[in-house]
Amino acid sequence: RREDPDNLITGVLNEDEKMDLDEMLRAYTINAAYLMHQETITGSIQVGKAADLIVLEQNLFDIPIDAIGDVRVLRTMIDGVTVYAIN
Repeated sequence: RREDPDNLITGVLNEDEKMDLDEMLRAYTINAAYLMHQETITGSIQVGKAADLIVLEQNLFDIPIDAIGDVRVLRTMIDGVTVYAIN
């Protein structure tokens, strides 16, 4: 999300370029994997792909967009192995 620290702009900046949450999550996951020619290995949760994922404390689709930055990661897994977990 773009910010205007001086409050010079009202409303949404470049509204026609705005992406919704689903589009943003795809941009950071499957679309990023595609750009690296890794979409058959990673980027989505499917049988046979690397289990690289995070578990969040809340469903991002159930909270306001401006609260997403406050959501904590509960667990991080890389290739199916937990590399971080909140105790």
